Amino acid sequence: MRQIYIGKWSFKPGPKGLCRYEFDTSADTMELKEEILTDIVIGAQYLDKENNVLYASDEGFRTVNGAETGGIFAVKLKEDGSFGAVLSYTRAANPKTSYIWPVKGGEYLVISNHSSSKAVRHAVKKGGQVYMEEVRDQASLNLLRLNEDGSVRELCDALIYDSTETDGIVRFPHMHNVMADPEGRMFIACDKGMDRIITFRVDTDSGKLIELQRTDTENNTAPRYTVFRHDADIVYENNENWPGICSYRFNAETGVLELIQSLVIGDESYRRPNASDLVLNENGTMLYAALRCTNEIVMIRTDSTGFMKEAGRMSCLGKGPRGLYISGNRLFCMNQESGEVVCFTLNEQGMPDTEHAVISQALLAGNMTMKEV
Repeated sequence: MRQIYIGKWSFKPGPKGLCRYEFDTSADTMELKEEILTDIVIGAQYLDKENNVLYASDEGFRTVNGAETGGIFAVKLKEDGSFGAVLSYTRAANPKTSYIWPVKGGEYLVISNHSSSKAVRHAVKKGGQVYMEEVRDQASLNLLRLNEDGSVRELCDALIYDSTETDGIVRFPHMHNVMADPEGRMFIACDKGMDRIITFRVDTDSGKLIELQRTDTENNTAPRYTVFRHDADIVYENNENWPGICSYRFNAETGVLELIQSLVIGDESYRRPNASDLVLNENGTMLYAALRCTNEIVMIRTDSTGFMKEAGRMSCLGKGPRGLYISGNRLFCMNQESGEVVCFTLNEQGMPDTEHAVISQALLAGNMTMKEV
């Protein structure tokens, strides 16, 4: 029996949370079994299968004591895959925790926080004069040290990013996804607020984050997600405000990115919200990119050179495809707006079977992970 864990995502009032479904592999259907953390917007998940701990990010859109929230829940899973105790909740350095990724060795997690994009004006008296000072929210990448049971011990380091102001225009940083290359040598983070990609590494001996490189993307493209190849030092990246996929060659030691190709996969007149998720099949021959503005999934042929070519496109069979998840020959699409998860079977060439797709109801589905029990 397989368990599917769905994170609900919405900035609107109402129930959210983390849901467990049982997945029937013979029919590709899902049945809701339980829900927890029902007031939390779940931005992303990471499942530690070895220790049976599910980590879920608190992406904010709520306040506690007047401050917008952000942080990580560590939830123990029972042997049958059901939810056990919440081991810990750890506040992040900044609001709106978006993504979670493990550090090789199992002692740390890295999380990204994309800020509230707000400012507060303070009145300050100096020498009898009243001055106005504006304090703007920051974004950050945080390093969390774990306990042996999988709970979070402490926030031990952070890379902190400030807003900028040019000609009266303020830009806020917005750290979105963060992930490591398959060998754990280098991390990459997309800052869609500042149109840049940041690479860094983790010094596990000292518990410190070390920034390597900042790579600017085109203005107002809003880089969103990345996915690495397993057979070459190549990473793919999509953009929320521009319907294009970029492939880069990377140097894991220096963090330098070299653009290989940019591939437009949609109408460039569309602006936000556009691209959402991006996944690569297990043998590295097909990328799947979700476009929310047209409710499509685009299939893209690729190989170990990083070259890309569109192979086809299909309807997501719903509205607002926010998340994609791939497991073997199954591609799952989370249609957040229309409230369902669609399961497509992939053929040997990686193309989805659209005629026999199975649709399961899943309110506000935004992200998922899966576990065999």
